[in-house]
Amino acid sequence: DALLAGYALLGAAVGRIDPSNDPAKTAGLVLSYLNGLSQRGLLVVDNAENPTELELWLPSTGACRVLVTTNDHGFEQLGVPVPIDRFSRVQSISFLQEMTDLRDPDGADLVAKDLEDLALALTQAAAVITSGHLTFKAYLDELATKPLSSVLPRTLVGYPRGFVDALGLSLAAAAGVEPGAKSMLPLVAVLDAGGVSLDLLGRVCADAGLAVDVTACVAAAERMALVSVTGSGVVIMHRLVARVLRDQLTASDGLVAVLTGCLGALAI
Repeated sequence: DALLAGYALLGAAVGRIDPSNDPAKTAGLVLSYLNGLSQRGLLVVDNAENPTELELWLPSTGACRVLVTTNDHGFEQLGVPVPIDRFSRVQSISFLQEMTDLRDPDGADLVAKDLEDLALALTQAAAVITSGHLTFKAYLDELATKPLSSVLPRTLVGYPRGFVDALGLSLAAAAGVEPGAKSMLPLVAVLDAGGVSLDLLGRVCADAGLAVDVTACVAAAERMALVSVTGSGVVIMHRLVARVLRDQLTASDGLVAVLTGCLGALAI
């Protein structure tokens, strides 16, 4: 999974690789290394799940500290929780201006207000603005014309409207850079939440009949802050993004078709 892949990269950097290249054994060697650190270090585990399993792979001694990001309250038993909901408006304005290199606090304020100061939405907005060379006003105009929230099932509640609409623009922008991203991203949304390798994603796309350049599609999606890619080539989609995409598929009766398209590459 993504954690073992990350540990493999760290193992290669610090000379802690199992001779047989067994991922679990390499992770054990890296864990011993982290437990023995005498100088301060920081291990970041992003979008974590399954606290009971993850705890086995986290350093418990030495000078290494651990930062876990998750929406699973089960992780509260592992350390001190630091709730993060929204930026303050001042933080939002500063973030947008810094990420876009636009000096327009009033425009940034309007974008932040529309996106409800949600960090993920602001990150996606900054990516679209930068990629499209937009002003804050132009981004808001685009946001008003392509509201993804309008096509989600009305029975679904709990999604911040601002985030959903920002996601819609990010999806459109990624497809504008690489058209195949529009078909590929729903596949990522239904695969392993812990991440999927570029190789497996390529096989899934091929079995689903998608003639796309997977590397280019992933690059476009990463550019628009829709996915992240680890150094070992594992593609990870934020869980909230994946949930919205799955719900969009459900609303359009497309979920079964996407799942069916994945079966061939995943069959044992």
